[in-house]
Amino acid sequence: MPNFNLPHHIQECYSHFTSTEKIIADFFLRNKQKGNFTAKCVSHRLHVSEASLSRFAQKMGYHGYREFVYLYESSLAENEKPAGSLPPSDEVFSVYGTILSRTATSVDAKQLKRINGLLCKAGQIFVYGLGSSGLAAMEFELRMLKIGFDIKAITDYHQMVLNETRLKKSSLVIGITLSAQTTEIRDSLLFAASKKAKTLCITAGHEIDWFSQIDEVLPVSSIKGLEYGNMVSPMLPLLLNLDLLYALCLSTKKKRDGAEKNEEEHALWERLKHYHGK
Repeated sequence: MPNFNLPHHIQECYSHFTSTEKIIADFFLRNKQKGNFTAKCVSHRLHVSEASLSRFAQKMGYHGYREFVYLYESSLAENEKPAGSLPPSDEVFSVYGTILSRTATSVDAKQLKRINGLLCKAGQIFVYGLGSSGLAAMEFELRMLKIGFDIKAITDYHQMVLNETRLKKSSLVIGITLSAQTTEIRDSLLFAASKKAKTLCITAGHEIDWFSQIDEVLPVSSIKGLEYGNMVSPMLPLLLNLDLLYALCLSTKKKRDGAEKNEEEHALWERLKHYHGK
């Protein structure tokens, strides 16, 4: 499994730990040397239960303590390598693999099912995003249009404000902000919530106070600690989550519409495949 800056990941999760889990986190953050990190040895050393070690690892998105220790020991070995020992291409592939692994282990299937329900039941879907998030919103719009969804990506704040007059209880407003600090997205989502529209925020932010007013907050793995000098786009974890939502919507639509609708979609794809824009 690919390596990454595991101590940084521990720090990212630190605020979510219990007092016992923080003792475990502090131990692994302070340690810089190889050693015996078996559950029995560490639990005896820290005076915590082996179950606490397992919960600590699971809270970070791993299947269990054994997987965490494997990555931790790999991280220690990686830190012993001289800087720049990996070719840039290998570093990029390593980071991509880590992001895939993180996303796979942190996916909440029940939440994705709920969000899929919101998407499929919505009368209109509006996707708000600025900058790179706006590009992701437009790409998501195109894919969802092809399978019959009434969806509009809005990537300008003035248009978001003007769009407020179109919001209904049957509307779904999706706001994309990796930092959760984009005030335009926050304000637009909160206004939509005040109009009783359904709301979804896709973000890498944690424990933000206004999240409590949003129907669903879909967490995206942070790329911090994985960039290796900003070689990899921070949008990759976001695009992975959008792909998961699209796949669920596509599956639901196929089951609901049947073979006739599938033939129409196939004909549409065939037309687009042979189109060459000027």
